[in-house]
Amino acid sequence: MYAFLQMSRSWVDDRPFMYENVWGYHHKIHNYYTVLLWGPLCRAFGAYGLFAVQAGLLLISYAAVNEQLYKRHLQDWARYVLLGVVLFGPVSFWLNDHPNIGWHTELTYLPFALLFALALLRRVRLPAIIAGIAIILVKEDGAVLAAMIHLAYEGIQFTRKRSGQPLWKWLGQRRFWLITIGWGVVFLLGMLWVGYKNNFAEPRLQIALTLLAGNIFEKVFWSQMALLFGHSIILLVPIIGVLGLLVVQTKNNLGNRLFLLWRAWAWAS
Repeated sequence: MYAFLQMSRSWVDDRPFMYENVWGYHHKIHNYYTVLLWGPLCRAFGAYGLFAVQAGLLLISYAAVNEQLYKRHLQDWARYVLLGVVLFGPVSFWLNDHPNIGWHTELTYLPFALLFALALLRRVRLPAIIAGIAIILVKEDGAVLAAMIHLAYEGIQFTRKRSGQPLWKWLGQRRFWLITIGWGVVFLLGMLWVGYKNNFAEPRLQIALTLLAGNIFEKVFWSQMALLFGHSIILLVPIIGVLGLLVVQTKNNLGNRLFLLWRAWAWAS
């Protein structure tokens, strides 16, 4: 958390760009560019500024989701249960009480992802572009998250327009490949930019792959992976369970069912 606090304030405090005392020039390691936007708040309120940003973004995104659910005529009790589980469930607790780091810029992926998904749903181009750019600027792998949400949305649109056709046929559509290749290019450009800033030294991805190759046959590796996977499932069980209940309740409304399933995908992503 202290590293992100220093990075966000670097340009306000007239310090070297995104410099912090733990890893030095952090912009050579990751593209954490959205954190610079929180500099004035962090200058005024210190670390509380980071949590104010997190709370503000979540409030905006959850309010937008609630509005969309209301427009889709979802019953009031269902909306309140859904938002209650989201706001007070284990995911929100983890977001506001990260045990190891305290606060990480990746936590803003959730609100930006929800806003991007809603902008796509409402077919408003400018907000979708802004939210998409925000996801990309959180970190260099943000393009992967944006691609998943974009492809999920387009897949649902394909299902609605061509009911009865299997979803796998969408893989042969020109639009699928345009979206996939487009976001893939954005991801590669982000990775190349990180490499350029670091003089193309051994990237963290290569280090991670080397460690993976050296440990993939170790029992402790799979034990740790199983533990992490289990923790992730536990975090998502309440929200997925509530969304599943709502899907059953809206069995006569295909549009609402697809919308809720897509919300599950956006939250899980």
